Amino acid sequence: MASCQPPSTTELVTMDVESVLHMKGGLGETSYAQNSSLQKKSMEAIKHIIVDSATDVYASRAPGCFTIADLGCSSGTNAFSLVSKIVESIHEKARQSERLMPEILVFLNDLPTNDFNSVFLNFPEFTRKLKGGIELQEGSAPSVYLAALPGSFYGRLFPSNSLDFIYSCHSLHWLSEVPLGLVDGNGKPINKGKIYISNTSHPAVPLAYLRQFQKDFSLFLKSRSAELRSGGRIVVLILGRRTDDHSDKSATVLWELLDQSLAIMVSQEMVDEEKVDTYNVPFYAPSTKEIEDEVGREGSFEIDFIQAYELNTSTGDPHKDARITSMAIRAIQESMITHHFGEGIADTLFQIYSGLLNPIRFFSGTTDSVSVPKEQSSRFPSKIFSFLSSTTKSSMASSPSRTSSGSSQLQNSGSEEDLKAVMDQKKLKRMISNRESARRSRMRKRKHLDELMAQLNQLRKENRQLSTAFSLTKQRYVAVEAENCVLRAQMMELDNSLQSLGEILSFLNMNINVSGHQMIDNSIKCLNQRIMASADMFYY
Repeated sequence: MASCQPPSTTELVTMDVESVLHMKGGLGETSYAQNSSLQKKSMEAIKHIIVDSATDVYASRAPGCFTIADLGCSSGTNAFSLVSKIVESIHEKARQSERLMPEILVFLNDLPTNDFNSVFLNFPEFTRKLKGGIELQEGSAPSVYLAALPGSFYGRLFPSNSLDFIYSCHSLHWLSEVPLGLVDGNGKPINKGKIYISNTSHPAVPLAYLRQFQKDFSLFLKSRSAELRSGGRIVVLILGRRTDDHSDKSATVLWELLDQSLAIMVSQEMVDEEKVDTYNVPFYAPSTKEIEDEVGREGSFEIDFIQAYELNTSTGDPHKDARITSMAIRAIQESMITHHFGEGIADTLFQIYSGLLNPIRFFSGTTDSVSVPKEQSSRFPSKIFSFLSSTTKSSMASSPSRTSSGSSQLQNSGSEEDLKAVMDQKKLKRMISNRESARRSRMRKRKHLDELMAQLNQLRKENRQLSTAFSLTKQRYVAVEAENCVLRAQMMELDNSLQSLGEILSFLNMNINVSGHQMIDNSIKCLNQRIMASADMFYY
């Protein structure tokens, strides 16, 4: 993969990500504030890591003012969920150490188009609950100050040595721009029909995305290194992938379903195919190794630990899961989709998307939680690096039953291990069987969809044929109608001629009565001869 070179560095489609990318604002049905439960679940799963890291930094330095930055805060109530836990933990640490509670300054950062208004609408309630709860416990409330700082975190945001702790959740997988190199030498898109990396993508596509991630992540680390005080720390929660394969389904399945949704709209002539071919999302799900490599290459930080885990997002109701996921993706993607495809596409697109999600039950992709402390002086030695891989799926082994004595536990350990091995094998077989059943179900549905699309194409073909036949019949009808008009005109001329002949005959009959027998014979002989005439002869 590393040997593949992108065919071109021409930018496929100009998208100013900083001004276009933002979560759906407001408090409406399709807003991010109403559709961020998946992100909340993920943050809840790792909040102890963030809270403990912030508390450790505070305990090592005990500053009078502790400064925190949330990079990529977005909108809605999630912006305050971690802040409250950090404040409570620091308050408890200060109490245990018999120190004064520090003032806490929190910077909420996101791109300028973020709906900061909805964030600040929740702040009074947040402070009321926070201070009220701590006052009830301790009799003194912490001083918490909040400030918004719009701007891209792929660059400097704060003065040098001004921050104690930084965290970022569900943000660093968004790139600063759509990667370069997604067109060939002629300026044609090389990732046609796809909006992200897939198993059918040109080898240059994942390479272009990787290079953009390396560039952005390196700049992020360099900027934060200048802003953090000595002994400061960053914790990053980022969507990632489980393997080194860029087309790992854990990172691509939701994008592939969006590909299929757009393809259906193209087939129904609701969206231009060229528009789909030129749309690429500024997103990248890195592997753990890619994160480690970039942190090491940039050199400003050392890794404390990396924990990769899968989050079970299922509610048990496939229909509800499909709606939740569809609405969440819409809240994230709608700003970019309407920018590229135009207004009015979102409702239909995500109705189709929800329908494709409906039969699928899945877990969210791998998420990498990275804690990277700034290089510290000998006074604050860094922790050793560790790597943890865990899952929240039901396949986690249960604890063995307790025994009445240590000896009986030793005697039963072999049988328990055998039983555990058998159970694990059965679980593995069930998992493989379930996956195969799901795969066959998806194949059947895909085949059915292909058949429906073929029927649709056949009906369109027949419709075109009928339209052509109708046009020909209409042309013939017009021609026949024109001929009928000519015949009616000729009939009227003949009718007029016959009337003229009748008048001539009447005149001749009158002459016969006056002139006698000879005239009668001549008149009769004349009447027995053929009359060669045209309509013009009788105009008088």
